Amino acid sequence: MAISEGYPPPNQRGLTRRGTSITRVSPRTREARAPIFPPPGVPARAFFGSRAAYAPPSRGRAASFRNFSFGVSLCIGVFLFTLNNGAVALGRGSQGPSFRTEPPRVVHFTNSTGAIVDCLAEGTPTPAITWTNQEGRVVEQVPGLREALVNGSLYFPPFPASQYNQQVHSITYMCRATSPAGTLLALPTQVREEVGNCCPNFFAD
Repeated sequence: MAISEGYPPPNQRGLTRRGTSITRVSPRTREARAPIFPPPGVPARAFFGSRAAYAPPSRGRAASFRNFSFGVSLCIGVFLFTLNNGAVALGRGSQGPSFRTEPPRVVHFTNSTGAIVDCLAEGTPTPAITWTNQEGRVVEQVPGLREALVNGSLYFPPFPASQYNQQVHSITYMCRATSPAGTLLALPTQVREEVGNCCPNFFAD
């Protein structure tokens, strides 16, 4: 098996003969000078084997760092592309909240009957219902007097006359529907709970 002139044997890697002198050639220059196809009369197997024998050495840490940087940049690009598409998809599929059942403007009831004030909203994603007072503060549960139901309604159970609470039974409430697509406020609801003869001053009108 013969190798064409211009391809030194393995024991002279990196060297080339010019007349009677031997000159060192850089791997990059040798790679650039090497032909892509085998010269006439040289078997392909021998040609490609010789090219493999004289392949330039790896760049070591510099090449590894470049590959790592490229991989990190590619991952960041894919992440940003996916995040942007997800935001666009959310924007296209979202719908702001709207009231399916809005609470009435005024609610009258007695301590013996109690009452349920409905506030139902819909949208994409499904909005959350909260109740606030006239100052905008979220109202809390008061066991036995005021409860917020799972469906968003406000429940005033029947109670003894001695447990009447003006801050619960005679104030203005507001229903609020909130979702990532927006917030919607209902008109104020005035609650008036009448308790026998315990509190005549509150119902003189």
